[in-house]
Amino acid sequence: MIFTESKLEFDFDEAIWNGLKKMDSHPDYKKLEILNGSKAVDFIGFCGNNLFFIEVKNFRGHGIENTYRTSKNGDKLMDEVGRKVKDTLACMIGGARNSTNSKQDWQECISHLRDDRRIKIVLWMEEDNPKPKREKAGLSIYQTTLKRN
Repeated sequence: MIFTESKLEFDFDEAIWNGLKKMDSHPDYKKLEILNGSKAVDFIGFCGNNLFFIEVKNFRGHGIENTYRTSKNGDKLMDEVGRKVKDTLACMIGGARNSTNSKQDWQECISHLRDDRRIKIVLWMEEDNPKPKREKAGLSIYQTTLKRN
């Protein structure tokens, strides 16, 4: 299954991914977005026994204007991703109760969360020229900040 997001193409192998959704084009998300200006992660889906929340940021050619989001331990960017995960969860809960499109899919997601199984949050971030020395340290800081949110 191929999706395009932020001018990037993602090819998810349907043999290992289940229930994959592009959130911003899903009808249930559109209803929530209209109500309160919510934002969602770009993709959700199951891979193995994990539910993945995937957010894509393509800062190529836009690094300078996004510096405020990625500097100071990435707090602004991690806050943004954290809010998107929370809004996506709200969409799942609403969909599990009221969806006319994917009620069973949303109920499966909620059941997964209720059973205390694993969720994974992935930030796919493209940059013009990441600094190799800071790369691992920066990723660790982002991970810590996101967990805190």
